Amino acid sequence: MVKTPFPDKFTFSFVVKSCAGLMCYDLGKQVHGHAFKFGPKSNTVIENSRGNVCKIDAVSWNTLISGHVRLGQMRRARAIFEEMQDKTIFSWTAIVSGYARIGCYADALEFFRRMQMVGIELDEISLVSVLPACAQLGALELGKWIHIYADKAGFLRNICVCNALIEMYAKRVSIDEGRRLFDQMNERDVISWSTMIVGLENHGRAREAIELFQEMQKAKVEPNIITFVALWLFGQSTWSSGCLDQALELIMKMPMRPDSAIWGSSLNSCRSHGNLEIAAIAMGHLLELEPDDTGNYVLLSNLYADLGKGDGGAVQEYASGDDSKPFSKAIYRVLKLLVMHQSRMDEGIIEIMVHDKS
Repeated sequence: MVKTPFPDKFTFSFVVKSCAGLMCYDLGKQVHGHAFKFGPKSNTVIENSRGNVCKIDAVSWNTLISGHVRLGQMRRARAIFEEMQDKTIFSWTAIVSGYARIGCYADALEFFRRMQMVGIELDEISLVSVLPACAQLGALELGKWIHIYADKAGFLRNICVCNALIEMYAKRVSIDEGRRLFDQMNERDVISWSTMIVGLENHGRAREAIELFQEMQKAKVEPNIITFVALWLFGQSTWSSGCLDQALELIMKMPMRPDSAIWGSSLNSCRSHGNLEIAAIAMGHLLELEPDDTGNYVLLSNLYADLGKGDGGAVQEYASGDDSKPFSKAIYRVLKLLVMHQSRMDEGIIEIMVHDKS
């Protein structure tokens, strides 16, 4: 009689990862159910006949968590995480990085602090996963603590850790700290150079950015698309506003999805050139990528203020359907984006209230 093989922990791991990679959420839930039903052991029936309770091991737990994280199902990933008895650093890091990936930076910091409180020894990956949250929420003190910790632990030899720290400093008001770290790196990749160049550009230090790009060329590091976009955008002193149209065309043709750094640079450059049309496009993408980042609204507000000063400080009155005023189309586009964003926020609040009542 041929015995029917039972799935083991490796079977579940591979299948769940495949479901996540293919975005097959429903199939992933079915596999999840089978994992709890059969457990990870190949001889489940024998184990149960001996009266043992079959438990899912840490590998299978972590695979289930990472699968839901990849699918963006953070509520389910968190529920599985809380059920897990023996949490590993992989479990914690998966949750932290998952929340940071979907823009829930406060939740990412909360789990990072919980991880510290239970005594989990941090590694390079866990540090890299939380630094984006530090950057977005302005948690500079925590970011500096991570920098010190990484230095003592010898993690600054890891390029990814240094790149994440530089990005964190560049997004806050500590661009000089980022530059010092960059200069101390023994080895740099294209992300190191590009992050530093974009950071300098965002802080209005175009001359330094250009000089750094020249150093990058001397080091024979091939620029990537982000480097080129930054170069397109920060030629504020010599380029005309028409170059922004070319930059926008280049951004839209990028093989990868432009991130908030690129659209933020675009919005900043639009202020320098007074280009409200492209600013509205950049703001639309930033609302989608970083809906809670108030800095983007400040940039847009400053752009409107600059344009108002250029018109002698005159106040423009707008009536419904009036498109005769300067920049009316761009203004209506931004207002529409803000209304859509507010609607999404209201829906999220309603969902939370319903969830709390249940």
